[in-house]
Amino acid sequence: MKRALVLSGGGSKGAYEAGFLKAFEEAGLSFDLVTGTSIGALNGALIVMNKREAIDELWNTLDLEHVFNGVPKLTFKREDFLDQSNLGVRFFKHYFKNQGADITPFKELVAKLLDEEAFLSSPMDFGLCTVKYPSLEPIFVTKQEMAGHVYDYLLATSACFPVFPMAVIDEEKYLDGGYYDNLPIDLALSMGADEIYVCDLHEDPQHPYYVDLESIHYSHPYYDIGSFMDFDHEIMMRNKRLGFLEGLKVLGKITGKGYSFYKENHPLFEIFYREVLLEDAKRRMNKESGLYRERLYQMNKKALKKEDFTYLILDELGKMCELDLKKVYSIDDFLKQIIRSLMDYLGEVNTETIKDLAMSIKGDKPKKTITGFLFNAMLYDTKLSDEVLKLSSAAPVEYLCAKLLHCATNLKIELKE
Repeated sequence: MKRALVLSGGGSKGAYEAGFLKAFEEAGLSFDLVTGTSIGALNGALIVMNKREAIDELWNTLDLEHVFNGVPKLTFKREDFLDQSNLGVRFFKHYFKNQGADITPFKELVAKLLDEEAFLSSPMDFGLCTVKYPSLEPIFVTKQEMAGHVYDYLLATSACFPVFPMAVIDEEKYLDGGYYDNLPIDLALSMGADEIYVCDLHEDPQHPYYVDLESIHYSHPYYDIGSFMDFDHEIMMRNKRLGFLEGLKVLGKITGKGYSFYKENHPLFEIFYREVLLEDAKRRMNKESGLYRERLYQMNKKALKKEDFTYLILDELGKMCELDLKKVYSIDDFLKQIIRSLMDYLGEVNTETIKDLAMSIKGDKPKKTITGFLFNAMLYDTKLSDEVLKLSSAAPVEYLCAKLLHCATNLKIELKE
């Protein structure tokens, strides 16, 4: 069986891939071939050359000055552009003259990392995507076809015009492969892959038709991991950690969606799953639209498992209460932190506060306030349950968050410390 790794383009978000790859390295899982586009191709080439330590070093030290020459520190005031001594003027003069920024440091970095002999002699196969200009014809190149031009093709697949200048190979111009296929799963299949591990850098899957296939382990972040040109060290280290956790999830070491959890067969999975189905049954019987299961499916972006109902709403609670994405939690400890964060929002609930809540949903009331009130109403005043139910259509996610917390209390989970 031929096992493949497919890595996405995404500029500085490649730090996420570095973490993802670290998880596979620690698990001892190897690949027969790697395909990638743009930064995914560069990370992939390092895997093929067996330069795993270089990947760590690269993403621990990379900054904007390793990519661009003469990066300006502009305030974007008029004076910045009129002052001929300003570095920004030289930067933009080069940019317009050469149809792209001066990426000499990036070229030097690629040359330093590349060992063409090790790359071509590796038992691991490799392929990348680039785009020919001006025809915009996609070009898929495999390792054997890159001989003599490995460096050039790695620059070509990364030529994110107009930020980067176009790459030139044998007098032909090339653009970043992301202009056609930023995640070359098709290429891996055409190269004979039987099992494929995919690291997508986009919150919404770039190839959604592959997410539910048994032989393709498709992973993507369930949250925004930032801009492709954000080289802030703290953000890249955060993304590297999040990529590592996602790799552990793919390998079955931990679980969860956006947030990460230790594996456990928690009774909340079954109870909350049944509650959601019951709520949807009531809505259908009352001929109401907006089924909760449909909303959860949209959030999950693929077929739902029973435990996914819980994990998706835990994600919403975690974001709402600003819990740390970089940690691994037990479900009970996670819920305790949520309750601690919501304590100030668990106020007295009566007919007047329900009316106030209904008005707040139409305004800008924080989600924590809405969730706290709904949870409190479910806990302490069953007489108001019909009124609360009426609010569920206006604030469905907050309603599901409160319902999950209510299910947890019914399980007699000790949520308060």
